Amino acid sequence: MLDEECKVPKGTDVTYMQKMHEKHAPNKNYVKPKTNTNFFGIVHYAGEVMYDISGFLDKNKDETSDLLVEALRKSKVMRLHTISVPT
Repeated sequence: MLDEECKVPKGTDVTYMQKMHEKHAPNKNYVKPKTNTNFFGIVHYAGEVMYDISGFLDKNKDETSDLLVEALRKSKVMRLHTISVPT
């Protein structure tokens, strides 16, 4: 869902949160706060954990480091899968 929301031109953390609430509200392990729309919760084995969605989309859009891309290009190690690397 997060990847899809990142592709939507007008996607925001708030629109992502609304979609999360719509899809996961029926799940007993999902917590939709009554007052703050910037948070959602997940009930883990250790209890309820709240997550702040501020910046989720930006964090998910992080680009691959140029140093990593260059290292992959120069690598002489045989790869099992072809990797598409931006040029």
